Amino acid sequence: MIKLLATLQRNGFLPTHQTIETIQSFLLAIQARDAYTHRHSVNVGYYSWMIAKHMGLEESHSTAIYIGGLLHDIGKLGIPDSILLKEGVLTADEYLIMKKHPSIGHDIVKGITAFLSRFFDCKDDAIP
Repeated sequence: MIKLLATLQRNGFLPTHQTIETIQSFLLAIQARDAYTHRHSVNVGYYSWMIAKHMGLEESHSTAIYIGGLLHDIGKLGIPDSILLKEGVLTADEYLIMKKHPSIGHDIVKGITAFLSRFFDCKDDAIP
């Protein structure tokens, strides 16, 4: 994963070295919180990127999809351990809290200019 990020940056598809460091820091935070979610995020990023490449998308789009896959569950950092790490079925109330992770994730990354200007084409009101 780190090699791929470095290659994408070297080829001009990631704006700065700081962008790579930000992504790596987010992934380390996810890994420290929940190893399963980290593995899942890395897999989603990789397979999404492979599908995008197979579809013949431009490298910039494939990169955006890869980064999106890596960070798609970043909002789980805001979910209490009692819910995130719970074994078994969530209660209705717990499920409602878990469903907030996309919105929490949006709040985490929405102020990062490099992500918004390069990777995402969304408006604040696009995510509830």
